[in-house]
Order: sequence, then C-alpha cells, then structure tokens
Amino acid sequence: PTFGCKFVVNVTKTILLHGMKTAKKTQNSAVPMTPSTSDTTCLKWERKGRIYLGAAHGAVGVLQSLLGLTKMEWEAVEANLPGARRVVEHTIDCLEDFRSDD
Repeated sequence: PTFGCKFVVNVTKTILLHGMKTAKKTQNSAVPMTPSTSDTTCLKWERKGRIYLGAAHGAVGVLQSLLGLTKMEWEAVEANLPGARRVVEHTIDCLEDFRSDD
C-alpha cells in the first residue's frame, strides 16, 4: 500500500457513511447503511442543517475529493463497503437533476 492509503480509506469510508446517513434522514424510504450495486441512493451531506451542492461545503466538493482516489484506494474502500464507487457514480448522476436547462 502507498503511504497514507489506510488514512485515505478510513476518511473515505467515514465520508460515504455520513452521506448515506444524511440521505436516509432526508428521504421517506429506508436507505441501507451499506452500499450495493443495485442501490439507488443519492448521497447527501449537510452543513449547518442544510443540504449544500457547492464546491466548498457541499456535495460537489465532497465528490471532487472522492474522485481523486486511486484505483488501489477504491479497491481498499470497496473491500469494506462493496458497491461504494457505484453509489458515488450514481450520486454524480443525481446532480444532473440540478443542471440548468440553459
């Protein structure tokens, strides 16, 4: 493993679990706390009790950080949270709903 890989994997797992917890809290249907390839969860993160999309404190910034993971780091994350990458990809797809029609 590369230097700091364990730290990156642990932080990533925490970020993903927090996103799943917030998604569960803000949706009417139950969201599993373990991602799966069939899961349609759009991860969400709160700041000061509100859902933000912004790059500094919102989903875009969180997703940008996750997209920087290496293949080896994703493999390590998915060893503990199978399907995590697919849930992140689906969350990116969910952002299309916020795209301007301009």
